[in-house]
Amino acid sequence: MKNFAKYLLVMIIPLAVLLSRPVIPLLTLAFGQEVKLATVPFDPRDFFRGDYAELSFEIENVSAALISPNLRTKLDNERDDNDDYWSEPYGETDVYVSLKPGEAGIYSAALVSDAPLPDGVYVRGKMRKYPHPNSSGMIRINYGNNLSRFYVKENTGLELEEAEMHVEAKVWNGHIALDRIEIKE
Repeated sequence: MKNFAKYLLVMIIPLAVLLSRPVIPLLTLAFGQEVKLATVPFDPRDFFRGDYAELSFEIENVSAALISPNLRTKLDNERDDNDDYWSEPYGETDVYVSLKPGEAGIYSAALVSDAPLPDGVYVRGKMRKYPHPNSSGMIRINYGNNLSRFYVKENTGLELEEAEMHVEAKVWNGHIALDRIEIKE
């Protein structure tokens, strides 16, 4: 009987790890706040997996002016004065991007900080490049794999390549998950 318990445990652990991967996206879709994001699609076809929209979002490229004073001080202290404009002396930095609704209900980045604000909608990400403190450059933020591809019905991907669209996503506890694509007419 003890051997059976060991074999059962060996089978359950990998299964539990495998099944835990979709838990956060499912919770985000179930309990998240709906936000609308502006996007630009490209490369809508994969021979093996079918049609999809590879999406790029406005909230992925944010003005350096939106970096909070606390985060700016932290990053400036870690930076060497001789560093290049786009260098990465300290690797990725965990950041929280606060979102605010704008024109036509489309959300945009309002603030990039090192901690979530107590109220409002925010998304967790990783800032990869930090411009020189005296610059008004752009920073790139990666929100993970949940925003990279959106699969669509067969033979509908080509029309998405030319269309203007918005993505409706859900945000929960700093996590974001795509819900649907809305094509502007």
